[in-house]
Amino acid sequence: MIATTNATPVPGPSLDNLAAAASAITTAAPKKTRSSQLRPIPNPAPTKRISTVPMRINEKITGRNMCAVEWKKQFPNGTTKEFGAYWKALPHEQRKPFDKLASDAKRSKGSTANAANADGGDDHDDSEG
Repeated sequence: MIATTNATPVPGPSLDNLAAAASAITTAAPKKTRSSQLRPIPNPAPTKRISTVPMRINEKITGRNMCAVEWKKQFPNGTTKEFGAYWKALPHEQRKPFDKLASDAKRSKGSTANAANADGGDDHDDSEG
């Protein structure tokens, strides 16, 4: 045999109480503030533009630029941001050949400049008197 109970419903909030609470919220006067207490809203941080302009490689002799020259051959319309991501992800071991190319280029550039200046830096003939 199953016992039955007579459950008494629990009274909820009355509509009168809810209406009074809503009325109190909507009619409450806002606090008065002086304009000197108001702070200006700061400008939002400027958004970065995503460049779609193809990367340009500068003349500086670095391993990164040497790699960029080769990368541009494969991705002629690639952007600086795209190359930056590629370079950042490139393992150190794969950067070494580009660093060596750069150091060799610097050395050869320095040796040709020294050879040109070995005669005192003049390019004209002083034998004519």
